Amino acid sequence: GCFQIHNWGAKQTLVAISHCGSSGNVLGLGIGNNPTLTNADPDYTFTYNSGAYTRKIFHVLVLPGGDGDTFGPTLSTAVASRSLNTVLVTFNEALSDNAANEGTFTLNNGATVASAVLSANKLSLTLTTSSLTAGQAYTLTVSGVRDRSATGNMIAAGSTIAFTAPTTSLPPVLSNVPESSGYTLIHQLAIGDSVNYVSGCNYSVDESRFAQTSPIERIAYCLELTGTNGVAQWVYVSMDAFTYDLTKVGVPSPDRNALFQQYVSNLVVSASANVAGSTVTTGTVAVGNIEFWSSNYDGVNPGASASNYDVGDRPTAGNYASMQVHNTAALQTIFAMNHFGGASFTPCLGIGNCPVPVSGGVDWTFSENARAFSTKNLYVLVRWGGTVATGNGPEIVVQPQSKLVRAGNATSLYVYAPDATAYQWRRNGEWIPGATQSWLEFSPAREKDEATYDVLVYSATGCSVSESAILNVTSGMTLIVR
Repeated sequence: GCFQIHNWGAKQTLVAISHCGSSGNVLGLGIGNNPTLTNADPDYTFTYNSGAYTRKIFHVLVLPGGDGDTFGPTLSTAVASRSLNTVLVTFNEALSDNAANEGTFTLNNGATVASAVLSANKLSLTLTTSSLTAGQAYTLTVSGVRDRSATGNMIAAGSTIAFTAPTTSLPPVLSNVPESSGYTLIHQLAIGDSVNYVSGCNYSVDESRFAQTSPIERIAYCLELTGTNGVAQWVYVSMDAFTYDLTKVGVPSPDRNALFQQYVSNLVVSASANVAGSTVTTGTVAVGNIEFWSSNYDGVNPGASASNYDVGDRPTAGNYASMQVHNTAALQTIFAMNHFGGASFTPCLGIGNCPVPVSGGVDWTFSENARAFSTKNLYVLVRWGGTVATGNGPEIVVQPQSKLVRAGNATSLYVYAPDATAYQWRRNGEWIPGATQSWLEFSPAREKDEATYDVLVYSATGCSVSESAILNVTSGMTLIVR
Protein backbone atom coordinates (compact mmCIF):
# COMPACT_ATOMS: atom_id res chain seq x y z
CA GLY A 1 0.00 0.00 0.00
CA CYS A 2 1.21 3.49 -0.88
CA PHE A 3 0.10 7.06 -0.18
CA GLN A 4 2.73 9.54 -1.40
CA ILE A 5 2.70 13.14 -2.62
CA HIS A 6 5.72 14.47 -4.52
CA ASN A 7 7.21 17.65 -5.93
CA TRP A 8 7.96 16.20 -9.35
CA GLY A 9 10.28 18.94 -10.57
CA ALA A 10 12.38 18.92 -7.41
CA LYS A 11 12.40 15.10 -7.22
CA GLN A 12 11.22 15.49 -3.65
CA THR A 13 8.83 13.46 -1.51
CA LEU A 14 6.51 15.83 0.35
CA VAL A 15 4.67 13.24 2.45
CA ALA A 16 4.74 9.44 2.45
CA ILE A 17 2.69 6.74 4.14
CA SER A 18 4.02 3.46 2.77
CA HIS A 19 3.47 -0.25 3.47
CA CYS A 20 -0.18 0.40 4.41
CA GLY A 21 -1.98 -2.26 2.38
CA SER A 22 -2.49 -4.99 5.00
CA SER A 23 -3.57 -5.31 8.60
CA GLY A 24 -0.59 -5.45 10.98
CA ASN A 25 1.90 -3.82 8.61
CA VAL A 26 4.51 -1.52 10.14
CA LEU A 27 4.22 1.74 8.21
CA GLY A 28 6.91 3.77 6.52
CA LEU A 29 6.33 7.42 7.38
CA GLY A 30 8.17 10.49 6.27
CA ILE A 31 8.23 14.18 5.36
CA GLY A 32 10.70 15.09 2.63
CA ASN A 33 13.11 12.60 1.08
CA ASN A 34 14.33 9.78 3.30
CA PRO A 35 17.79 10.80 4.63
CA THR A 36 18.73 7.19 5.48
CA LEU A 37 17.85 5.12 2.42
CA THR A 38 16.77 1.49 2.77
CA ASN A 39 17.11 -0.28 -0.58
CA ALA A 40 17.10 3.07 -2.42
CA ASP A 41 13.79 4.35 -1.05
CA PRO A 42 13.72 8.16 -0.82
CA ASP A 43 9.94 7.73 -0.49
CA TYR A 44 10.17 5.47 2.63
CA THR A 45 8.97 2.39 0.73
CA PHE A 46 11.12 -0.03 2.74
CA THR A 47 11.74 2.08 5.84
CA TYR A 48 9.26 0.64 8.36
CA ASN A 49 9.74 3.36 10.95
CA SER A 50 6.33 4.11 12.45
CA GLY A 51 7.47 2.71 15.80
CA ALA A 52 9.97 5.55 16.04
CA TYR A 53 7.20 8.11 16.55
CA THR A 54 5.08 8.61 19.67
CA ARG A 55 2.61 10.83 17.80
CA LYS A 56 1.55 10.26 14.21
CA ILE A 57 -1.61 12.00 12.99
CA PHE A 58 -2.55 12.46 9.35
CA HIS A 59 -5.01 15.28 8.63
CA VAL A 60 -7.03 15.55 5.40
CA LEU A 61 -8.80 18.84 4.66
CA VAL A 62 -10.95 20.12 1.82
CA LEU A 63 -11.76 23.64 0.68
CA PRO A 64 -15.37 23.86 -0.54
CA GLY A 65 -15.91 25.61 -3.82
CA GLY A 66 -16.29 25.19 -7.53
CA ASP A 67 -18.96 22.53 -7.14
CA GLY A 68 -21.61 24.17 -9.30
CA ASP A 69 -24.24 23.65 -6.62
CA THR A 70 -27.07 26.16 -7.02
CA PHE A 71 -29.74 24.43 -4.95
CA GLY A 72 -30.46 25.17 -1.30
CA PRO A 73 -30.82 22.47 1.35
CA THR A 74 -34.19 20.85 1.98
CA LEU A 75 -35.72 19.28 5.07
CA SER A 76 -35.59 15.47 5.21
CA THR A 77 -36.93 14.40 8.61
CA ALA A 78 -37.90 15.78 12.00
CA VAL A 79 -38.10 13.48 15.02
CA ALA A 80 -38.89 14.43 18.61
CA SER A 81 -37.23 12.68 21.54
CA ARG A 82 -39.16 10.88 24.26
CA SER A 83 -37.90 13.54 26.66
CA LEU A 84 -40.33 15.86 24.80
CA ASN A 85 -37.91 18.78 24.75
CA THR A 86 -35.65 17.98 21.79
CA VAL A 87 -36.20 17.67 18.04
CA LEU A 88 -33.64 16.24 15.61
CA VAL A 89 -33.94 17.80 12.14
CA THR A 90 -32.07 16.26 9.20
CA PHE A 91 -31.35 17.83 5.81
CA ASN A 92 -30.57 16.45 2.36
CA GLU A 93 -27.04 17.89 2.35
CA ALA A 94 -24.37 19.24 4.66
CA LEU A 95 -24.99 22.65 6.21
CA SER A 96 -22.72 25.63 6.77
CA ASP A 97 -20.92 25.93 10.09
CA ASN A 98 -23.14 28.89 10.97
CA ALA A 99 -26.44 27.14 10.25
CA ALA A 100 -27.45 26.91 13.90
CA ASN A 101 -26.79 30.62 14.48
CA GLU A 102 -28.15 32.02 11.21
CA GLY A 103 -31.26 29.87 10.91
CA THR A 104 -34.66 30.67 12.36
CA PHE A 105 -36.81 27.84 13.71
CA THR A 106 -40.42 28.09 14.81
CA LEU A 107 -43.03 25.59 16.01
CA ASN A 108 -46.81 25.82 16.09
CA ASN A 109 -49.31 24.75 18.77
CA GLY A 110 -47.70 26.91 21.44
CA ALA A 111 -44.24 25.28 21.35
CA THR A 112 -41.03 27.31 21.03
CA VAL A 113 -37.42 26.64 20.03
CA ALA A 114 -34.82 27.79 22.54
CA SER A 115 -31.59 26.83 20.76
CA ALA A 116 -30.06 24.89 17.87
CA VAL A 117 -26.84 22.84 17.67
CA LEU A 118 -25.24 21.62 14.42
CA SER A 119 -24.20 17.96 14.44
CA ALA A 120 -20.63 16.85 13.78
CA ASN A 121 -21.60 15.43 10.37
CA LYS A 122 -23.24 18.79 9.45
CA LEU A 123 -26.35 16.99 8.16
CA SER A 124 -28.63 17.64 11.11
CA LEU A 125 -29.57 20.17 13.76
CA THR A 126 -30.67 19.39 17.29
CA LEU A 127 -33.31 21.83 18.53
CA THR A 128 -33.97 22.35 22.22
CA THR A 129 -37.65 23.17 22.62
CA SER A 130 -40.21 24.01 25.21
CA SER A 131 -42.09 21.03 26.60
CA LEU A 132 -43.96 19.20 23.84
CA THR A 133 -47.25 17.35 24.33
CA ALA A 134 -47.07 13.59 23.78
CA GLY A 135 -49.12 12.53 20.77
CA GLN A 136 -49.49 16.11 19.50
CA ALA A 137 -48.75 16.87 15.83
CA TYR A 138 -46.41 19.82 15.20
CA THR A 139 -45.13 21.73 12.18
CA LEU A 140 -41.57 23.06 12.17
CA THR A 141 -40.82 26.09 9.98
CA VAL A 142 -37.20 26.76 8.98
CA SER A 143 -35.60 29.75 7.24
CA GLY A 144 -32.10 31.19 6.89
CA VAL A 145 -30.15 27.92 6.78
CA ARG A 146 -27.39 27.64 4.14
CA ASP A 147 -25.51 24.67 2.70
CA ARG A 148 -21.73 24.26 2.53
CA SER A 149 -21.36 25.05 -1.18
CA ALA A 150 -19.16 27.90 -2.41
CA THR A 151 -22.27 30.01 -3.00
CA GLY A 152 -23.86 29.20 0.35
CA ASN A 153 -27.28 28.34 -1.06
CA MET A 154 -30.13 29.08 1.31
CA ILE A 155 -33.10 26.89 2.15
CA ALA A 156 -36.41 28.09 0.72
CA ALA A 157 -37.84 30.60 3.17
CA GLY A 158 -40.60 29.16 5.30
CA SER A 159 -39.78 25.52 4.59
CA THR A 160 -41.90 23.22 6.76
CA ILE A 161 -41.92 19.66 7.98
CA ALA A 162 -44.39 17.86 10.25
CA PHE A 163 -43.77 15.46 13.11
CA THR A 164 -45.69 14.00 16.05
CA ALA A 165 -44.34 14.05 19.59
CA PRO A 166 -43.98 10.45 20.81
CA THR A 167 -45.74 8.85 23.73
CA THR A 168 -43.48 8.19 26.70
CA SER A 169 -45.03 5.08 28.20
CA LEU A 170 -43.08 1.83 28.22
CA PRO A 171 -44.21 -1.14 26.07
CA PRO A 172 -46.99 -3.23 27.70
CA VAL A 173 -44.78 -6.29 28.25
CA LEU A 174 -42.68 -4.27 30.70
CA SER A 175 -45.67 -3.75 33.00
CA ASN A 176 -44.73 -7.23 34.28
CA VAL A 177 -41.36 -5.91 35.48
CA PRO A 178 -41.62 -3.41 38.39
CA GLU A 179 -37.92 -2.53 38.14
CA SER A 180 -38.35 -1.20 34.59
CA SER A 181 -40.46 1.75 35.80
CA GLY A 182 -37.27 3.67 36.56
CA TYR A 183 -35.80 3.14 33.09
CA THR A 184 -35.95 5.07 29.81
CA LEU A 185 -36.64 3.25 26.54
CA ILE A 186 -33.72 3.83 24.15
CA HIS A 187 -34.40 1.32 21.37
CA GLN A 188 -37.44 -0.61 20.17
CA LEU A 189 -36.90 -3.06 17.33
CA ALA A 190 -39.39 -5.33 15.58
CA ILE A 191 -37.06 -8.06 14.31
CA GLY A 192 -37.85 -9.28 10.82
CA ASP A 193 -37.85 -12.79 9.36
CA SER A 194 -34.97 -11.59 7.20
CA VAL A 195 -32.90 -8.55 8.15
CA ASN A 196 -30.26 -6.21 6.77
CA TYR A 197 -28.65 -4.31 9.64
CA VAL A 198 -25.35 -3.60 7.85
CA SER A 199 -26.04 0.14 7.86
CA GLY A 200 -28.07 0.11 11.07
CA CYS A 201 -31.26 -1.31 12.54
CA ASN A 202 -34.70 -0.05 11.56
CA TYR A 203 -35.59 0.95 15.13
CA SER A 204 -39.08 2.34 15.69
CA VAL A 205 -37.59 4.08 18.75
CA ASP A 206 -33.97 5.28 18.63
CA GLU A 207 -33.13 7.72 21.41
CA SER A 208 -29.41 7.29 20.75
CA ARG A 209 -29.84 9.88 17.97
CA PHE A 210 -30.27 12.55 20.62
CA ALA A 211 -27.62 14.11 22.78
CA GLN A 212 -26.88 12.27 26.01
CA THR A 213 -27.12 14.62 28.99
CA SER A 214 -26.15 12.41 31.94
CA PRO A 215 -24.26 9.19 32.72
CA ILE A 216 -25.82 5.74 32.41
CA GLU A 217 -26.18 3.83 35.68
CA ARG A 218 -27.79 0.58 34.43
CA ILE A 219 -28.73 -1.04 31.10
CA ALA A 220 -31.64 -3.43 30.51
CA TYR A 221 -32.85 -5.66 27.68
CA CYS A 222 -36.19 -7.35 27.05
CA LEU A 223 -36.82 -9.92 24.31
CA GLU A 224 -40.50 -10.60 23.59
CA LEU A 225 -41.42 -13.59 21.41
CA THR A 226 -44.71 -15.09 20.27
CA GLY A 227 -44.45 -18.28 18.26
CA THR A 228 -46.50 -18.99 15.17
CA ASN A 229 -48.17 -21.57 17.45
CA GLY A 230 -49.47 -18.70 19.61
CA VAL A 231 -47.20 -19.36 22.62
CA ALA A 232 -45.85 -16.09 24.06
CA GLN A 233 -42.70 -15.75 26.16
CA TRP A 234 -40.44 -12.93 27.28
CA VAL A 235 -37.32 -12.32 29.33
CA TYR A 236 -35.94 -9.15 30.92
CA VAL A 237 -32.41 -8.63 32.24
CA SER A 238 -30.78 -5.51 33.67
CA MET A 239 -27.18 -4.96 34.74
CA ASP A 240 -24.72 -2.31 35.85
CA ALA A 241 -23.65 -0.15 32.92
CA PHE A 242 -20.87 -1.70 30.85
CA THR A 243 -20.55 1.41 28.63
CA TYR A 244 -21.32 5.10 29.04
CA ASP A 245 -21.83 5.57 25.29
CA LEU A 246 -25.54 5.56 24.44
CA THR A 247 -24.87 4.66 20.80
CA LYS A 248 -23.29 1.36 21.90
CA VAL A 249 -26.06 -0.10 24.11
CA GLY A 250 -28.26 -1.42 21.28
CA VAL A 251 -27.84 -4.15 18.70
CA PRO A 252 -24.12 -4.35 17.75
CA SER A 253 -24.85 -3.86 14.06
CA PRO A 254 -21.78 -3.21 11.86
CA ASP A 255 -22.40 0.55 11.72
CA ARG A 256 -22.17 0.92 15.53
CA ASN A 257 -18.61 -0.45 15.83
CA ALA A 258 -19.46 -2.02 19.19
CA LEU A 259 -17.68 -5.08 20.56
CA PHE A 260 -18.20 -6.24 24.13
CA GLN A 261 -16.88 -9.56 25.42
CA GLN A 262 -16.87 -9.09 29.16
CA TYR A 263 -18.38 -9.83 32.52
CA VAL A 264 -21.30 -7.73 33.78
CA SER A 265 -22.49 -7.39 37.36
CA ASN A 266 -25.61 -7.21 39.52
CA LEU A 267 -28.04 -8.71 37.04
CA VAL A 268 -31.79 -8.68 37.70
CA VAL A 269 -33.67 -11.28 35.63
CA SER A 270 -37.45 -11.56 35.12
CA ALA A 271 -39.33 -13.80 32.71
CA SER A 272 -42.78 -14.99 31.71
CA ALA A 273 -44.17 -17.83 33.82
CA ASN A 274 -43.68 -20.41 31.09
CA VAL A 275 -39.89 -19.91 31.04
CA ALA A 276 -39.09 -18.55 34.54
CA GLY A 277 -37.26 -21.14 36.60
CA SER A 278 -37.51 -23.94 34.06
CA THR A 279 -35.67 -22.25 31.21
CA VAL A 280 -34.19 -19.10 32.77
CA THR A 281 -33.08 -18.59 36.36
CA THR A 282 -34.83 -15.44 37.59
CA GLY A 283 -34.00 -13.08 40.44
CA THR A 284 -30.61 -11.55 41.12
CA VAL A 285 -27.43 -12.85 39.54
CA ALA A 286 -24.12 -11.50 40.83
CA VAL A 287 -22.09 -12.01 37.66
CA GLY A 288 -23.03 -12.56 34.03
CA ASN A 289 -21.30 -12.01 30.73
CA ILE A 290 -22.20 -10.45 27.39
CA GLU A 291 -21.09 -11.33 23.87
CA PHE A 292 -21.96 -8.40 21.60
CA TRP A 293 -20.28 -8.14 18.20
CA SER A 294 -21.02 -8.03 14.47
CA SER A 295 -18.41 -10.62 13.44
CA ASN A 296 -18.18 -14.40 13.31
CA TYR A 297 -17.16 -16.32 16.43
CA ASP A 298 -15.98 -19.72 17.59
CA GLY A 299 -16.36 -21.70 20.82
CA VAL A 300 -12.78 -21.30 22.02
CA ASN A 301 -12.88 -19.51 25.38
CA PRO A 302 -11.66 -20.61 28.83
CA GLY A 303 -14.42 -21.61 31.25
CA ALA A 304 -16.83 -22.87 28.59
CA SER A 305 -17.08 -25.72 26.10
CA ALA A 306 -14.59 -25.51 23.23
CA SER A 307 -16.84 -27.69 21.08
CA ASN A 308 -20.13 -25.82 21.60
CA TYR A 309 -21.32 -22.27 21.05
CA ASP A 310 -22.41 -21.21 24.53
CA VAL A 311 -21.68 -18.75 27.34
CA GLY A 312 -18.03 -18.49 26.30
CA ASP A 313 -17.25 -17.77 22.65
CA ARG A 314 -14.59 -15.76 20.85
CA PRO A 315 -15.09 -13.22 18.01
CA THR A 316 -13.38 -14.00 14.72
CA ALA A 317 -13.41 -12.55 11.20
CA GLY A 318 -16.74 -12.50 9.36
CA ASN A 319 -20.25 -11.11 9.80
CA TYR A 320 -22.44 -13.73 11.53
CA ALA A 321 -22.94 -11.44 14.59
CA SER A 322 -23.92 -12.09 18.20
CA MET A 323 -25.99 -10.33 20.86
CA GLN A 324 -26.06 -12.61 23.87
CA VAL A 325 -26.46 -12.16 27.64
CA HIS A 326 -25.51 -15.10 29.88
CA ASN A 327 -25.75 -16.28 33.46
CA THR A 328 -22.11 -17.30 33.63
CA ALA A 329 -22.11 -19.53 36.72
CA ALA A 330 -25.20 -21.43 35.57
CA LEU A 331 -23.77 -21.83 32.02
CA GLN A 332 -27.10 -20.43 30.85
CA THR A 333 -28.00 -18.14 27.97
CA ILE A 334 -30.54 -15.57 29.22
CA PHE A 335 -31.35 -14.39 25.70
CA ALA A 336 -29.71 -14.48 22.30
CA MET A 337 -30.06 -12.81 18.93
CA ASN A 338 -27.53 -14.02 16.36
CA HIS A 339 -26.95 -13.92 12.61
CA PHE A 340 -27.72 -10.28 11.76
CA GLY A 341 -24.39 -8.93 10.46
CA GLY A 342 -25.08 -9.17 6.73
CA ALA A 343 -27.75 -8.60 4.12
CA SER A 344 -30.85 -10.85 4.01
CA PHE A 345 -29.79 -12.79 7.12
CA THR A 346 -32.38 -14.83 9.05
CA PRO A 347 -31.80 -14.15 12.77
CA CYS A 348 -31.43 -16.78 15.49
CA LEU A 349 -33.62 -15.96 18.50
CA GLY A 350 -33.97 -17.66 21.85
CA ILE A 351 -34.58 -17.45 25.60
CA GLY A 352 -32.57 -19.80 27.81
CA ASN A 353 -30.34 -22.49 26.34
CA CYS A 354 -31.43 -23.95 23.03
CA PRO A 355 -33.14 -27.30 23.83
CA VAL A 356 -32.16 -28.84 20.47
CA PRO A 357 -28.84 -27.23 19.48
CA VAL A 358 -27.92 -27.06 15.82
CA SER A 359 -24.24 -27.92 15.28
CA GLY A 360 -23.44 -27.27 18.94
CA GLY A 361 -25.35 -23.97 19.12
CA VAL A 362 -26.43 -24.07 22.77
CA ASP A 363 -26.69 -20.26 22.54
CA TRP A 364 -29.03 -20.55 19.49
CA THR A 365 -26.19 -20.12 16.98
CA PHE A 366 -27.17 -21.71 13.64
CA SER A 367 -30.86 -22.05 14.64
CA GLU A 368 -31.85 -19.22 12.23
CA ASN A 369 -35.42 -19.58 13.50
CA ALA A 370 -36.88 -16.07 13.20
CA ARG A 371 -39.69 -17.30 10.97
CA ALA A 372 -40.97 -19.47 13.84
CA PHE A 373 -42.16 -16.31 15.62
CA SER A 374 -44.99 -14.00 14.60
CA THR A 375 -43.94 -11.40 17.19
CA LYS A 376 -40.29 -10.75 17.96
CA ASN A 377 -39.55 -7.46 19.70
CA LEU A 378 -36.34 -6.28 21.34
CA TYR A 379 -36.37 -3.41 23.84
CA VAL A 380 -33.26 -1.66 25.16
CA LEU A 381 -33.52 0.60 28.21
CA VAL A 382 -31.21 2.57 30.47
CA ARG A 383 -31.47 4.03 33.93
CA TRP A 384 -29.80 7.40 34.27
CA GLY A 385 -27.91 8.43 37.35
CA GLY A 386 -24.76 8.00 39.32
CA THR A 387 -21.42 9.41 38.31
CA VAL A 388 -18.97 8.40 35.63
CA ALA A 389 -16.39 6.04 37.08
CA THR A 390 -12.94 7.34 36.16
CA GLY A 391 -9.62 5.55 36.10
CA ASN A 392 -8.20 2.86 33.80
CA GLY A 393 -9.28 5.02 30.88
CA PRO A 394 -7.28 5.78 27.74
CA GLU A 395 -4.11 7.83 27.85
CA ILE A 396 -4.69 11.43 26.75
CA VAL A 397 -1.71 12.41 24.60
CA VAL A 398 -2.85 15.94 23.67
CA GLN A 399 -4.83 17.92 26.25
CA PRO A 400 -7.28 20.75 25.43
CA GLN A 401 -5.55 24.14 25.50
CA SER A 402 -6.94 27.41 26.86
CA LYS A 403 -7.67 30.05 24.23
CA LEU A 404 -8.39 33.73 23.83
CA VAL A 405 -10.59 34.52 20.83
CA ARG A 406 -12.44 37.52 19.52
CA ALA A 407 -16.24 37.22 19.42
CA GLY A 408 -17.39 36.34 15.91
CA ASN A 409 -14.27 34.34 15.06
CA ALA A 410 -14.26 30.56 14.86
CA THR A 411 -12.16 28.44 17.18
CA SER A 412 -12.10 24.91 18.59
CA LEU A 413 -10.81 22.82 21.46
CA TYR A 414 -9.19 19.46 20.75
CA VAL A 415 -8.15 16.31 22.60
CA TYR A 416 -6.17 13.33 21.31
CA ALA A 417 -6.29 9.88 22.91
CA PRO A 418 -5.24 7.03 20.57
CA ASP A 419 -7.37 4.34 22.26
CA ALA A 420 -10.53 6.42 22.77
CA THR A 421 -13.90 5.05 21.66
CA ALA A 422 -16.16 7.94 22.74
CA TYR A 423 -16.04 11.51 24.06
CA GLN A 424 -18.27 13.81 26.09
CA TRP A 425 -17.37 17.49 26.48
CA ARG A 426 -18.42 19.46 29.56
CA ARG A 427 -18.92 23.17 30.16
CA ASN A 428 -18.30 24.26 33.74
CA GLY A 429 -18.78 20.63 34.74
CA GLU A 430 -22.10 20.17 32.91
CA TRP A 431 -22.48 17.84 29.91
CA ILE A 432 -22.85 19.64 26.57
CA PRO A 433 -25.59 17.94 24.53
CA GLY A 434 -24.23 16.56 21.25
CA ALA A 435 -20.59 17.38 22.03
CA THR A 436 -19.29 13.84 21.50
CA GLN A 437 -16.33 14.27 19.12
CA SER A 438 -12.63 14.65 19.84
CA TRP A 439 -13.05 18.35 19.08
CA LEU A 440 -15.44 21.06 20.24
CA GLU A 441 -16.21 23.76 17.67
CA PHE A 442 -17.29 27.34 18.22
CA SER A 443 -18.45 28.63 14.83
CA PRO A 444 -18.34 31.45 15.68
CA ALA A 445 -17.37 31.99 19.30
CA ARG A 446 -19.74 34.20 21.29
CA GLU A 447 -19.27 35.95 24.60
CA LYS A 448 -21.69 33.53 26.27
CA ASP A 449 -19.33 30.66 25.29
CA GLU A 450 -16.73 31.93 27.76
CA ALA A 451 -16.31 29.12 30.30
CA THR A 452 -14.11 26.29 31.52
CA TYR A 453 -14.23 23.14 29.39
CA ASP A 454 -13.03 19.57 29.80
CA VAL A 455 -13.83 16.24 28.14
CA LEU A 456 -14.58 12.72 29.35
CA VAL A 457 -12.63 10.28 27.19
CA TYR A 458 -13.89 6.69 27.12
CA SER A 459 -12.39 3.36 26.11
CA ALA A 460 -13.28 -0.27 26.71
CA THR A 461 -11.36 -0.16 30.00
CA GLY A 462 -12.79 2.98 31.58
CA CYS A 463 -12.90 6.75 31.44
CA SER A 464 -10.27 9.49 31.68
CA VAL A 465 -10.94 13.17 32.37
CA SER A 466 -8.91 15.71 30.45
CA GLU A 467 -7.27 18.78 31.88
CA SER A 468 -9.47 21.87 31.92
CA ALA A 469 -9.20 24.54 29.23
CA ILE A 470 -10.50 28.08 29.64
CA LEU A 471 -12.10 29.79 26.66
CA ASN A 472 -11.91 33.57 26.95
CA VAL A 473 -14.05 35.48 24.44
CA THR A 474 -13.49 39.21 24.04
CA SER A 475 -15.79 41.62 22.23
CA GLY A 476 -12.84 43.53 20.78
CA MET A 477 -9.07 43.94 20.93
CA THR A 478 -7.15 47.19 21.28
CA LEU A 479 -3.56 47.54 20.14
CA ILE A 480 -1.61 50.03 22.28
CA VAL A 481 1.64 51.34 20.74
CA ARG A 482 4.15 53.05 23.04
